[in-house]
Amino acid sequence: MPFVPRDLDIPFCSIPRVIINKIHEIVNIVLISIPSNMSALCIHVANVISVAIGMVLTFIITQIPCDYKTQRRMLSIIRRVFPKRHEEYQYHDLAHHILRCGVEKENRTGENAISVMGYMMRFNLRGWKLPLLTTKKVSFDLISKELVMFIKGITDNKWLQDQKCSIWNGNSSREYFDKMGWPDREVGELGQIYGWQWRHWGAEYKTCHDDYTGKGIDQLAKVIDSLKNNPNDRRIILSAWNLKDIPNMALPPCHVMAQFYVANGELSCEVYQRSCDLFLGAPFNYASYAALTMLLCHMTGLEPGELIHVTGDTHIYKNHVDAIKKQLARTPYPFPTLKIVGNFKTVQDLDSNLDHKSFEIHDYQHHPSISAPMAS
Repeated sequence: MPFVPRDLDIPFCSIPRVIINKIHEIVNIVLISIPSNMSALCIHVANVISVAIGMVLTFIITQIPCDYKTQRRMLSIIRRVFPKRHEEYQYHDLAHHILRCGVEKENRTGENAISVMGYMMRFNLRGWKLPLLTTKKVSFDLISKELVMFIKGITDNKWLQDQKCSIWNGNSSREYFDKMGWPDREVGELGQIYGWQWRHWGAEYKTCHDDYTGKGIDQLAKVIDSLKNNPNDRRIILSAWNLKDIPNMALPPCHVMAQFYVANGELSCEVYQRSCDLFLGAPFNYASYAALTMLLCHMTGLEPGELIHVTGDTHIYKNHVDAIKKQLARTPYPFPTLKIVGNFKTVQDLDSNLDHKSFEIHDYQHHPSISAPMAS
């Protein structure tokens, strides 16, 4: 099992932040190099110790004779002095888990990957905190441009290229289409990918140049309406997995479905991702769905709650191993915050006025970027 300290009512460790970060940095380096059976033992011992310390501290505070308000204040002070483990270490834990326990598998790209099945992470979005990884620079500019393309239902990669965003180039080139058996397909034609399903589910698709306004089912509009008028609905879902359209998509959806959940005035989002490229893809996915959730909060008057990210085939490509090991040796910085700029109430407002500048990121401190080739 990966080292995931339990989410106790008080922090897992009574060691100052600087020492905690240094311990994590050393542990991360050591875990990569030791045999899997020994690393599993180390992780088990660390989990037991973290839970034991948490239980002892909780017991001590709760046994002090004082009223409830004073007790909560004392716990609050402890949280500030001895903060919880940084949420980005969930990503590190998963990477270690894959490197130790994963199975090497062949796949459609021709680049073998080390893979495990099934994992979940939770990110706290309260205070408009954005889970944008800090142990390497992640371009939120590219993330926001792709998200705008999805929200508007655009399927022409040339739109992204005009925005100086190249992340879909590998899956819309002449070489890629020829490999896929589409010799007559226009370069840049993405087909009925994510955003088109969000905005035009079930409509007849022709080309990326056609106008689909008012055609098909607008899932995004239904999500917004439900959040405003029926927030307890358990069917507030965006789905991109359309079996009929998959054969014509440049790439079948990796992040298949998002479900939205409202409680206590907060909006949370759970994403299911069938296939997760941990080094290149996952950092974009965390931030993208967190930003989408915050945009919906902005439109509906809700506050951000949590992002829950669930993955199926979760993998590290063999040619990414050195890069991710370099990343794992780094200590995270605090996550940045996100501000939504603009007056958005309806999908029509999004279609007319939303652009990547509508997403303002603040206080993003990060380590240098680490490059690696995309498998396509």
